[in-house]
Amino acid sequence: MKNKEVERLIDRVPLQAIRCLELYRQPHRFYHTEGHIEEMLEGLLKYKLSSIEIEILTLAIIYHDCVYDPKRSDNEKLSCDKFDEDNFSDFFEHQYNLERVKKVIMATKNHVYGKGNLEDIIINLDMKVFSRSIMGLIEYEHGIFNEYQFVPITTYITERVYFLKTILEKFNNSCIVNNINFLIDYVQNREYKIGIFAGSWRPYHRGHDNIRAKAEEIFDKVIIARGINPDKTGIPEFELPSTLYNEVIEYDGLVTELFSTLLPNVKLFFVRGLRNVYDLGYEENIRKTVHDINPDIKFAYFFCDREYEHISSSSIRGLLKFDKNAAKKYML
Repeated sequence: MKNKEVERLIDRVPLQAIRCLELYRQPHRFYHTEGHIEEMLEGLLKYKLSSIEIEILTLAIIYHDCVYDPKRSDNEKLSCDKFDEDNFSDFFEHQYNLERVKKVIMATKNHVYGKGNLEDIIINLDMKVFSRSIMGLIEYEHGIFNEYQFVPITTYITERVYFLKTILEKFNNSCIVNNINFLIDYVQNREYKIGIFAGSWRPYHRGHDNIRAKAEEIFDKVIIARGINPDKTGIPEFELPSTLYNEVIEYDGLVTELFSTLLPNVKLFFVRGLRNVYDLGYEENIRKTVHDINPDIKFAYFFCDREYEHISSSSIRGLLKFDKNAAKKYML
């Protein structure tokens, strides 16, 4: 934590709560990180509260997003379960304060005001993001978008705008209302640069994932497209890693068919991975063939790191026949 006063707040809670902050460093988090917790705790410093109220709110803030999977709808309940699991029965003099912490956590699920003073405070702190500067609002929106990579772009825009309009109804502060309206306009009109990373993924391996990570540094979103390669008939299917939060689409035709833009503000790129210079000739033939079909398709090439350049799906399939443990070290 950068703020010394926030550090002093955290020092007041038991060690298990401090360890809980490690969960906010999970790789699928872009907004729901330690930065979000610090922003809320900084806001808490401005309230005049009793010592016990500060401790309840500090714990509730630390735990309210400790379990966060954007694919689930019960994160707050699971975060309460984590709070129970960490056992704070020796921290509070009165045990009912344990239940108060969980009630405050649950207030961040639907952000409904009027259920209690501490509940209203944590809602205000959770909504503090809407008071940011324009650049801060854009950073927030990019973080949320990155956490929902698995959602199709048209669905994301529709659902995100609906959420923001729902939040808008909760405020009458003109500055915040203007900021939320800015976000709605930004979500609807932002130019999205999206990479399509296509392959048969039999199997998807660490070299592939290295390319995906590099592409995500350049593009707003990377879609994993799984196609059917007629040259690989008879090769078994492999499940994609559960750790992927990307959108996954299936196709059984030409890869060029994926490049039909649904929205005018979406720019699509064909992501290709290169293990070494010997791949360049092969990839150049693919590029020329694709451009014969659709000359407007843009390509983006990424070299994998040297530690992955020897890995191939075919070599992994060969290893699997003789030594599964040796093969699995190349897989996710």
